[in-house]
Amino acid sequence: MKRTTKIWLILALCLALCISLAIMTSAETPVCADSHTYDNECDKECNVCKKLRIAPHKNDDENDVCDLCELTLCEHITVPGLIDFLGCDKPRTCRLCGESDSPEGHYWAAATCTAPRVCSTCGQSDNVPLGHKWSVSDCTTAPVCSVCKKTGEVAGHQYDNACDPDCNVCAEGRTVAHVDLNDDSFCDLCAVIMPSDGLNGGEITVIILLPLLSIAAGVGVYFLLTHLKKKKAAAAIKNDNDEAPKEEAPKTNDTTK
Repeated sequence: MKRTTKIWLILALCLALCISLAIMTSAETPVCADSHTYDNECDKECNVCKKLRIAPHKNDDENDVCDLCELTLCEHITVPGLIDFLGCDKPRTCRLCGESDSPEGHYWAAATCTAPRVCSTCGQSDNVPLGHKWSVSDCTTAPVCSVCKKTGEVAGHQYDNACDPDCNVCAEGRTVAHVDLNDDSFCDLCAVIMPSDGLNGGEITVIILLPLLSIAAGVGVYFLLTHLKKKKAAAAIKNDNDEAPKEEAPKTNDTTK
């Protein structure tokens, strides 16, 4: 029975402790209605509501003693060399007292068409130049950047090969000639097959035989026509002989009887 009573007492004490902690944590933080309360002009935290403020020390006479609160200051206030600079995006820290300030941030120099912006403090760059904004141009007119006024290069005509007569961009024509210095019947510039300047064996044969064949054909036609003419004349004579009447032989007195 006594053991059960002790357990209940312990549970009651634990419950009371939990309720007390809940009440303490749920209590509202004091709020300063009119003004905050600080220990001195350089105190950053209000003694009532714990709100922070910006209250830097001042050392105009550079005697390492604050002119406002008479606190002995670290030497980094007057000796910048004691502060390690780790970058524009990192706070500076004093090597003596460990005090840090807020990062200063980069001081960017403006980017140009060909150069990215660069921080004048740490030299960091984003490696992104603006790039030129070229005006519209053609094959023979150079473009001009509207930002820096730089003149670009003339694009020039575009052809499929050295012997292409028409520009692929503006279709302007030009006069070109094939070249075959090694006499292999192919153009040395565009590899197109070129006609030969001389006559090959087949062409010579055709040139010689064509007149002979023409003469032979003419002679053959002449003899054929002559033969047909003679044959036709002979046939006509034969027809005339067949159509003519036969004459009777004259009667004679037979005196031998």
